[in-house]
Parts: sequence; structure tokens; C-alpha cells
Amino acid sequence: MASALPATVGAPTLPRMKAAHVRLSATAVALLVGAETATAESPLQGFLQLDVQPGRIYELELPRNDGMPWGVTWRGAASTNVPVAGAKPPETCVSPLQPMFRKRLMIKVDDLADWSLKDFQRFARFIEANDAKADLGIVASKSGPEVFAWVKTLDRCRFEICNHTWTHGHGGQPNHYQQPYDVQRRNLELAHEKVRAETGVTMHTFCGGGIKYRGQDVHDQDDATHWVVRNHPDYKVHYHANTKFADRGLGAINSDGVYMPWRYSWFEREVFNDGFIAQLAKRWAAIDWHRPLALGNAAEMIWRFEHPFWNVPESGEIDHMVAQFHPWLWKEPELDALRQLLDHIRRRGDWRFANAYETYKWLRDKDDIVVRKTGPTTYVLDAKSLRFDHRLELRLPKETKVKESIHCQAPES
Repeated sequence: MASALPATVGAPTLPRMKAAHVRLSATAVALLVGAETATAESPLQGFLQLDVQPGRIYELELPRNDGMPWGVTWRGAASTNVPVAGAKPPETCVSPLQPMFRKRLMIKVDDLADWSLKDFQRFARFIEANDAKADLGIVASKSGPEVFAWVKTLDRCRFEICNHTWTHGHGGQPNHYQQPYDVQRRNLELAHEKVRAETGVTMHTFCGGGIKYRGQDVHDQDDATHWVVRNHPDYKVHYHANTKFADRGLGAINSDGVYMPWRYSWFEREVFNDGFIAQLAKRWAAIDWHRPLALGNAAEMIWRFEHPFWNVPESGEIDHMVAQFHPWLWKEPELDALRQLLDHIRRRGDWRFANAYETYKWLRDKDDIVVRKTGPTTYVLDAKSLRFDHRLELRLPKETKVKESIHCQAPES
């Protein structure tokens, strides 16, 4: 169900929108390349895809010199020393990992259950056909063998399964909203263990659902839900938690260790009421906020992507966006409009499709990954200090060969 319109919005300036896989062995192998977009002029540029594990070192051998100076090193996104005389200054040296540092669009798809399976299958086929990713929110108590069998067939690097509550308020009883901590913990565990037992998937992301309770529309979570999620060893992401817990800002991992993404726009049937339009007009007076419905409207979805308006920070800059969908609303004509939005995002070249838990892992590890140009045609990717496995995209030729070795401390001389 759609969430209620917010009571407040963000800063008074619009954000400036800046411009097949293999598991490696220890021997040199040629990797497959994935399809991504770089610019409008070259909409299909291939990036090398590489699975890396903590405690490993990866030697990369290019088929030809790429012109990058020897010795340039990147820790995270920043380049450091370039010892070769007359070489480019560090700030002009683009890391091979640049595709990983693009802004992230997370597609959140709610209410997977027996009754919605066919709609989810159609939406998932669409995601696959458009080389995107999606987080699928499952209602575990309303899902039977056919749902779980389908979940087991999904590419886990493209689709993440999220805990969308145990019953989604079935019978008018919340799972979380205004429930005691122990009741909330039990309901989270019921869904968690059911999905793990039936599919082998360990969920890491939670989001309450919009439900009817005592004649009102409420979101089935509250402050106690944050602590339930925080205290569970497997959960690292909480969609749509109360913003007061985002002490490091939305889109960041807070001091409790929970990643809190948030929506910056809507892409379905929500109507802007007069009170909300008045709030928006105070901040962005030059914008006409009497917007048409976005469902099936490609031009409006693109407009909303380019004009995020909810919880925009004071800087006006965002580096992630969450788009929430309900698959039964998206038949083929509506999906064609959504396809135009995804094409638009690809053509921009500064965004990537991402999952929520994948993003949490990247935020934890991105500053600990080191890439170094070691010769005319060679790089070393140092993953020894990472915490998680990652599937990386590198701006390197698809013919690049990779040799993996396990880190071992060299003996002291």
C-alpha cells in the first residue's frame, strides 16, 4: 500500500543532478562483461564484472596499455601518489572502480505473496530484461510453496528478498505498530525463519507495510521497530524508519550500524493534496507542483526523478533514491513507461541500479578497497581488509585476465 504524504519536506533548493559473471579461481581467467550505460552517445558500454572476497589480492592483466600512469593508487574513490615524472595529476586519474561510486537507484517492490505472485513474476521479468535490480518485500505468512519455489530461482545478485512483515496487518492486527518489543521481535523472527527455511535466503532488510488499523491508514512500524531491527544480528537495512534515527543523514549508515535509505519522490498513484503542494511551493516557488499521476506516465516519472522533493538535504545533493512499486499496478503498458525511465537513468551515466543490502555492504567497505597501477598493462586490486564479498564493476577491457591469491603476511627480513 502507498505511504501517506509526508508532513515535511527538505531544503529550499532543488538538488543538482550531477553529471554475466564468473567466480574466480586462482588461475588467470578471462571475465565476462556486464551491460551498463556510460553516456547518451554510447549507451551500452561494457564493464568488467568481478566477484571479490575479503582477504584476497587480485592481479589484473590488461590486453593493452590504457595510458594510466604507473604508480597511481586509489583508496576508495580518491587517487593518491603518482610518482611518474610528468604524469597526470591525481585528480584527473579516474579509478577503474569509478562505476561503483555512481549514485544508486534502489527499486523497492512490495507485497510478494500467493495472491500477487503472477504480478511479481511479470515485474521480475521486466527487471531482468532491463538489466536492473530490485528488492522484493515478502509477506511470509501469506506465501506458499509456489512463491518460495519461485524465490529460489531468482538471481541473488539482482534480487534481494526483504522482510515486509509476517502478515501485512491481516485481520486488522499490526505486526509492529504500537506493539510491545517482544511481540515485534517474535513477528520479525517468524518471517525471517520462514523465508530462510523455505528458500535458504537470509534476509537483511526490513520495511513495514501500509495497513488499516482501527479505521486509519498507518505504517506497520514504530520507534520500537528500529530497535528490533538494530538488535537482530542479520538485519542491516531499515526502509522508511523514523528519520530521527538517521543521525548521520538519510542514505548513510547511522551510529547504530543500520543503513537507512529513503524515498525522494513517488512513482505510482499518489496525489499531491493542497496542503502538501503549499509546503512544496514555499520551498520551490518556481515549480508547478500540481502534478499528474506518475503511473504509466514516462514523462512524469522522468520529471520526478529529476526533481526529488522529499527529505532533500540542505546541500541539495543526493547520492541515492528509492523508487517504490506494487507490481499489480504495472501491466505491460505501464511497464513500457517505466522502461523509458530506466533508459533515461542509464543515459545519464552517473547512476547505477542497486539493492539495499548490497549498498550497505558497499558503504562499509568502499574506503578500504585499494587499486594500484603496477605496470603498463597491470593493476593490483587489494581486497584483504574488506568485510564482505562484493560483485564489482571495473572500467577495464572485457579481455582483462585476473589472478586471485589469498593474502598472507610476508616474513620480516
